[in-house]
Amino acid sequence: MRYEQDERSHMRPYLTPASLGPQVPVESRKVDKTGLLSWHANKYSAPMVYQGARVGVRVEDGTLILTDLETGQEIARHRLSQGKGTIIRNKDHYRDKAARIADLEAAIGELIGDDAGARLCALIKATSPRIYKDQLSAVKRLLAAHAPLLLPRPAVTTSKPMSQTQNVLLQAPTKHRHLPGRHCVNWTVMLRLPLICRRLPMNISIEQVASQYRGIRCNHIAKGLADLLREAEANEVSYLAFAEVLVAHEQQQRNQRRITLNRRKARFPVDKRLAEFDYRHQTTITKRQVNQLLDFRFIDERANLVFIGPPGVGKTHLAIGIGQEAVDAGYKVLFTTALALVEKLELAEIKGELKQQITALQKFDLLIIDELGYLPMNRQARYNLFQLVNALYEYRSVIITTNKEFTAWGEFFHDDNVAVPIVDRLIHHSHIFMLGGESYRLKQKRQR
Repeated sequence: MRYEQDERSHMRPYLTPASLGPQVPVESRKVDKTGLLSWHANKYSAPMVYQGARVGVRVEDGTLILTDLETGQEIARHRLSQGKGTIIRNKDHYRDKAARIADLEAAIGELIGDDAGARLCALIKATSPRIYKDQLSAVKRLLAAHAPLLLPRPAVTTSKPMSQTQNVLLQAPTKHRHLPGRHCVNWTVMLRLPLICRRLPMNISIEQVASQYRGIRCNHIAKGLADLLREAEANEVSYLAFAEVLVAHEQQQRNQRRITLNRRKARFPVDKRLAEFDYRHQTTITKRQVNQLLDFRFIDERANLVFIGPPGVGKTHLAIGIGQEAVDAGYKVLFTTALALVEKLELAEIKGELKQQITALQKFDLLIIDELGYLPMNRQARYNLFQLVNALYEYRSVIITTNKEFTAWGEFFHDDNVAVPIVDRLIHHSHIFMLGGESYRLKQKRQR
C-alpha cells in the first residue's frame, strides 16, 4: 500500500481519445516561395519561416487555422474568405522591409564610412528606386568582397575629407544603365569596379575574380575574363574602357543566347533564308518589296502578312525567311502548319485549356500559320481558329500562307458565317501578296 501511495503522487490523469470529444480533421498544404498557401480557391499567408514547407490547415467557426505539423502548435489564423481568388495576408508574417533596408544601409556605412555610405545609398535610391533593396544587397556584396582594398574609412563624426577612391565611387553620372537582372549591380557601380579593384594584390587569381562576377550574375564576363584581360593588357586600354568592354561583352553574349533560344522556340521546320530565295524564278514579288518588310514595322504596328498562291511558288520560303530575320531582330516567333495548329487547339479545348493555349500563343510577337486552306475543317476547329484570330487581332502579328483567295475561304471553312469574320480581322491591317508562276519543285524535277 505504501508503494502504491508513493507511486500515485507521480501519476498523471490519462484521457482516452473518446473522452476528448470529436476531433477536427487537419489537412496539410504547402507554402509557396511567396509565403502563401492555397485553400478553396483563395490564398492565405503563413510565416516566412515555413517557406516551401507543409503546414496543417483546419477550419473552425469561420476561421482558417494554420498549425505546425510536427508540434501541432498554432502558427497563424485568418478570417475565412467566402469568395474566390482572394489573397489574404498578415503583415506580421513578412520580413520588415524597412528594417532590412536600414540594416543594409548601415552595413554599407561600416564598409566605406557613414558619410560616404549615406551619399552612395542616396545615389542608388535616386537611380533605382523600385529595386532599391536588391541594389543595396548587391552593392554590399561587392564592397564586402573588396573591403580590405578600400582606403581607411573616416569615423562617424569626423570632418576628415573622404578618400579619392570614395569620391570617384560617389561621383556618378546622371544617366545610367542596368545590366539585366534586378540583383545585379547597376551601371554606375560597374563603371567604377576597376577603380575600386585597381589596388588588388598581385597574388589574386582569375578564378577568384571570375567567381565574384558569377556572384553578381555576370556569368559571361566570368567565362571570358581571361581572354578579355589578355586583350586589354595587349591594347593598354584605360580602366573606364575596360569596364565598357566587360559590360558590352556581357550584353552581347546575353543577346546572342536569347536569339538562339528564341530560334529554337520558333520551331522552323527547315533553315531557309531570304538570301537563298530565287527572285528570278518568282517574278510576282520583288526583292525590294520583301526588304521593305525587314524593318518590322508591320510587327510593331500589329499588322499581318498574307501570301496567296498555288503550291511550290515560295510562300513558305518567304514566311520562314522573314521569321528568321525577325528572330535575329529580337522578336519572338512561332511557326506552325494550319493542321498542327488546329489539332493543338482542339486538344486544348477537349482538356478545357483552350483559353490558356491561346494566351500562350499570344506571347509570341509573330505567329506564322502555313498551308491554311489545304484541308477542310470541322465545326469545332473553325470555332477554335476564330477564337485565336480574334484574340490576336490588333494585338499580335500573323503571317499566313494559303493556296486559296479570300473569296474561296468558305469552301474549306464550310461556313461563310465563320470565314467572313476571320478574313475581316486578318485583312484589316495586312499586306497581301499574290504569288503566281510555275512550281519551283516541278521545275527542279524537270531539270534532273
